[in-house]
Amino acid sequence: MTSNAPPPGSVIRYAYLWADENAAGREEGRKDRPALVLALAVQISAAHTQILVLAVTHTPPTDPADAVTFPATEKRRLGLDDLPSWIVTTEGNAFI
Repeated sequence: MTSNAPPPGSVIRYAYLWADENAAGREEGRKDRPALVLALAVQISAAHTQILVLAVTHTPPTDPADAVTFPATEKRRLGLDDLPSWIVTTEGNAFI
C-alpha cells in the first residue's frame, strides 16, 4: 500500500460520480462529498493502490435496503455536520 492511501474506514472528500451521472456521460462527480473508504486493492506490479469508496449523502434512500444510516456519533468524531446522513451501499467508485 502506498503511504498516502487512506485506510479503510476513513472518510475523505471526493468528487463522487453517481451511476446515473456516469450513464449520462459525465466523467467526474458534480461536487465533492464525504465518501467512506471501504477497501483498498494493492497492485504490486503497477505500484499503485486502488481505493473503493461509498458515497455519503443527506438524501434519505427511497428503499431503506439501499443505504445504512451514518451514526451521528461517528459524524461528530469525523468533524462532519449534524444533519442525518446515509452511506449508499448499492454503488461505489474506485480510483487510483
